[in-house]
Amino acid sequence: MATVEVVTFEMNKECEESAFLDADRRAQGAWSSRASGLIRRTTARGTGRSVLVVSLWSAIGDAERWSLAASDEPEARELAGLIDTGTLERRLFETLD
Repeated sequence: MATVEVVTFEMNKECEESAFLDADRRAQGAWSSRASGLIRRTTARGTGRSVLVVSLWSAIGDAERWSLAASDEPEARELAGLIDTGTLERRLFETLD
C-alpha cells in the first residue's frame, strides 16, 4: 500500500510568498531525486498564509525515513525558516488499495 502524507502550516509573518514559492520549488526539485520512495509531491495555497503539501510515498517506511533524514537537507532547513512552526501539522494515511 502507498502512503499519503499531508502537511499543513502557515508561512511565518516575515515570509514573502514569492520567497516561499522559490524555496518550495528548490526543495521539490532536490528531493525528487534524493527521497527514496517519493512518488509525487505537490503544494497548494489556502486562504491567508496557509499551505498544504501532499506527498505520495511507496510505503509508510519511506515517508518516516525521509522525515528524519530531511532535517539534514539544506532545502528543508530553508523551508523550515519560512514556516510558522506552531501551525505545522503532519498526518500519514495508507491508501485503501
